[in-house]
Amino acid sequence: MSKRILISIICLLNFPFTGIAQFSDSLIWLKEVKVLGLPDEKKYSLGSQVQLLDSTTLARYASANLGDVLSQQSGLHLKQYGHGMTASATLRGTGSNHSAILWNGLNLNSLTLGQPDFSNIPVFLFDKLKIHLGGGSTLYGSGAIGGSILLNSEAQWHDGWQINLSQTIESFGTTFSGIKARYGNGSWEGKTVIYHKYSQNDFPFRNTTKYGKPSERQDNASYRNYGLLQEVSYRLSSRQSLSFKAWYNHSADEIQPIMADNRKPSTYTHLTDRSLRILSDYRLHNHLGIWQAMLAYVRDYQNYDDKSTIATSRGILKLQYEKTFETGFRMKAGIQGKRIFPEVEAYPENTVQNRIDVFLLNSYQFFPWWKAGFNLRQNFVSGYRSQFAPSIGNEWLLWKTSKRQLRLKANGSRSYRIPTFNDLYWQPGGNLDLKPESGYHLEGGLDYQYQTSGWRFHFGSVYFYSWVNDWILWIPVGSFHSPRNIKKVHSSGVELNGDVRYTLGHWRWNATTRYSMIQAINQKGLSHTDRSAKKQLPYTPRHKLVGSLTSHYKQWHFSLSGNYTGKQYTTPTNEGALPSYFLMDVNVGKSFQKDSFKGSVQVTVKNVGNVSYQAYDNYAMPGRYYQVQLNFHFFTSNK
Repeated sequence: MSKRILISIICLLNFPFTGIAQFSDSLIWLKEVKVLGLPDEKKYSLGSQVQLLDSTTLARYASANLGDVLSQQSGLHLKQYGHGMTASATLRGTGSNHSAILWNGLNLNSLTLGQPDFSNIPVFLFDKLKIHLGGGSTLYGSGAIGGSILLNSEAQWHDGWQINLSQTIESFGTTFSGIKARYGNGSWEGKTVIYHKYSQNDFPFRNTTKYGKPSERQDNASYRNYGLLQEVSYRLSSRQSLSFKAWYNHSADEIQPIMADNRKPSTYTHLTDRSLRILSDYRLHNHLGIWQAMLAYVRDYQNYDDKSTIATSRGILKLQYEKTFETGFRMKAGIQGKRIFPEVEAYPENTVQNRIDVFLLNSYQFFPWWKAGFNLRQNFVSGYRSQFAPSIGNEWLLWKTSKRQLRLKANGSRSYRIPTFNDLYWQPGGNLDLKPESGYHLEGGLDYQYQTSGWRFHFGSVYFYSWVNDWILWIPVGSFHSPRNIKKVHSSGVELNGDVRYTLGHWRWNATTRYSMIQAINQKGLSHTDRSAKKQLPYTPRHKLVGSLTSHYKQWHFSLSGNYTGKQYTTPTNEGALPSYFLMDVNVGKSFQKDSFKGSVQVTVKNVGNVSYQAYDNYAMPGRYYQVQLNFHFFTSNK
């Protein structure tokens, strides 16, 4: 069955499909340009949960990294090895290497380690941030088992220029400086972003691992992150566009030691990361459909303690075609090829890997109250097993009036993760006989909306169940460790989210909340004496709650946000645990505008309650601290 489907896809690709998103020649500039058509996450991921954080929300976190924003806005649980240190997300009870980060469609996950580091990705760069929960391999490829984080920036095609300046000063010697400039004449547009963040990160903490629990300052935890993003876009005609994007990012971090090793310089280490991402994109919209071609190059470099170096280079070519028919049927077909060159001494010489993905995405509006989608992706890896990932989704409009509407959503999918280069090729220990990890996902839920004069209310509920098989673990094998397909995990849970907005005169109120309850249970022990079977996965809290209350009055705003993390087990056998904790932040600010200038100033108190907590066992976290942020926006009035 899967082979016949694959042959059908390949036949569709015998002519040059190269399209993606609809390109309009009649865009209207208001606050931001809208490209006609729904984003792919909505058109082809029917029945899935997708959360959007727009530029207004991201502006409040100008100095934050991706991990900070996700933990405060989405309710995703963040595994963080200390304040500002390496961080990864746990999505729906999956592992830290089961989430995919994509920048304008380009996967940023490490090919050697598998998991992305959320701590050195600044949100100042991006115009939009989307979170797609659940298995997304059909849309995004390998690694999207628990969910995907989508980072996007798009040309706005306005005539004139605008400059954004951001400066943040924070406790513990932390500063962030950023400049973002857009310029163009409507036919072409450029965007330049420069950023720099540094933190001494010497926060005080109570060292509970030492006799008497002395008060100490954190040593060897400073970090620096800086980089440059350059984008240039051209309208070759009313139906053609060409864009070029390049992003260089550099991070130099001291690795925060465990509390027991604080003030022991002999144990201190550091890490350097450098990455270069370049892509060019051509789009054509004509009577036949929408065509796109993307060519990209990515180089990642990591050096640990000036001793061990790991680097990879990859070239990517992607061709797509999209067509919308008058009958309501929409389809997208494409092919993507990668050639990967690792540079690691522990790998065999001349290690090279080729990957090809072929995909077909479909959606159809059967009736005004029912739309459905069916998607397919086939992956090929040189010298390795291919993977097939289908998905099906439905959305039904159950009830609609002038003020209310109720939707029912359901989705089922299969996802996969190809073993990392370390899993396959590291010597000693690499295992070429590994199977890809595979996941199966079911989810369904209701969305209710109510809107009237002054009020807007939204409530959503999702129930999900997933199986992840052939989970890879490194286990002792003689005198070294080697990866094996051992673990099997069943994850289920409920996600609830609510949003209430009220406007009265100059007052605007907004309250949001997101709650998740997740049971992530390991189904299989390493041996008959292993007591980790039927236990909750470590560092996967069952309960997670985030919420905020924001009020605006004229040019003033005030917000109160809270983040509750339930108890986390620290061992596979659930014998050790970190207690639950609740963190609260308070923010107050004022905006101002005159002619072609806008500005704002805001003061934030983090961890108002001065809560002593640990996000990862034996790694200190700061108590109460403060942040002042200034934003200035200069622009031409002609748009």
